[in-house]
Amino acid sequence: MAGSDIRLNKTVQNYYSTGMFGPYTAPELDADMNQFTVYASLVYKNKSGWNVEGGGRWNKHSEYGDNFSFTFNPSYQVSRKVKTYVNVYSAYKVPTLYQLYDPFAGNNTLQPEKALVGEAGVSIAPTTSLSIRLTGFYSRTKNIILYTYDPLNFTSLYQNASLQKNHGAELEWSFRKKGWLVNGNYTFTDGKTTAGFDGTGTPVGKDTSYFNLYHIPKHALNVELGYQFTKALLVKTSIRLVSKREEFVYGSSPAPLKAYTTIDLYGEYRVGKAFRFFADLRNLGDVKYMDVLGYNARGMNVAGGVRFEF
Repeated sequence: MAGSDIRLNKTVQNYYSTGMFGPYTAPELDADMNQFTVYASLVYKNKSGWNVEGGGRWNKHSEYGDNFSFTFNPSYQVSRKVKTYVNVYSAYKVPTLYQLYDPFAGNNTLQPEKALVGEAGVSIAPTTSLSIRLTGFYSRTKNIILYTYDPLNFTSLYQNASLQKNHGAELEWSFRKKGWLVNGNYTFTDGKTTAGFDGTGTPVGKDTSYFNLYHIPKHALNVELGYQFTKALLVKTSIRLVSKREEFVYGSSPAPLKAYTTIDLYGEYRVGKAFRFFADLRNLGDVKYMDVLGYNARGMNVAGGVRFEF
């Protein structure tokens, strides 16, 4: 497969405000940029179990010149029950027009983000009823763009950090047999950024590393357990566990978000092939938690009804 595309971006912005200090008009923002791309991808398969996909992408950008990115995704079917796979690819992301030229936070010296990402894993199906997949991942991004705000001077600015590193692993499983179904996944995620400034943009003398995966839990577990009592009746429950998280607060230390566990219950009853009566109970314990600081998530709620299929 091969192809090309052209992307054109243009923005025209005007800002006017009035208040106790009088009217203010920001300079008009009128900027544009474009990018021409050529890409190609090849897939190779053989009878011994190998499957390899590789591709490349060349970009010609009006502001940042030439760039090349690639993908390389081999997999090997060890046996009917075991498959291994690796995904390696690079990524390239230029700053947006807003990040470059916004009158309040724009920075026309920003450099493009460049990333290298790798994944590796194994998929196992020991029986027709059970499947398990384990994947590890790692990413390394140079010049990652961060938004900073200085509460002392009331100024904001987009800046390039030196480096962002993320890593983690995900375990997934699925089991179905004799009416039982058990699905789930567990994810571990960690990372840090290295920059010569803190979250307010204040220089710290030299590159300093700190955790910055705000809102993202290090540990997350989802489990679904169900039973098909008859061809018509299905009941299942879902459990979600999320570890504590942090949220960045401008001008202050990161605020902690508490860990939480929620339980849902779902049931349905089929009448023929067309009708399905259902009841869906969410957050049975009416757990109070926040995914975003200051905004409580939905408490206990119940929904029910009938679905008609034709």
